[in-house]
Amino acid sequence: MASIVLTILLPFAVIAYTQHYYQVFLFILICMGAILGFLLFNINPAHVFMGDTGSHSLGGLLAGLAFVTKTEILFILMGGVVFIETLTAIIQLISMKLRKKRVFLMTPIHHTFKLMGWLETKIVKMFWLINFSLSFLSILLLF
Repeated sequence: MASIVLTILLPFAVIAYTQHYYQVFLFILICMGAILGFLLFNINPAHVFMGDTGSHSLGGLLAGLAFVTKTEILFILMGGVVFIETLTAIIQLISMKLRKKRVFLMTPIHHTFKLMGWLETKIVKMFWLINFSLSFLSILLLF
């Protein structure tokens, strides 16, 4: 989660700087530094766990930044991996309620990849690369 948030904060930093929101830009840089510090202790295998409090705080931070920078729609693209993870869980829940059948082996989707034999490090790298690409695309679309 933290590495994905880091890739989402990159375009927010560019947007804040180009829109002359320098205090927001500085705040984003501070948050990125804190996340990098957290990630130093979580190179596989993880030693410190964020938990719900940390992940919900980061989600609130990202949502707040989307409103402050007026990029609510673009935020969906920037946070593509997070939205896909959530969407797969919603699809699975609706399918189970209506059809009593699973669409995925397990949700969120990263659990399906683990059941298929993928290593956790491979999943994290793949998600990070996808989200970094989506974040870069969002910057290109904005300018």
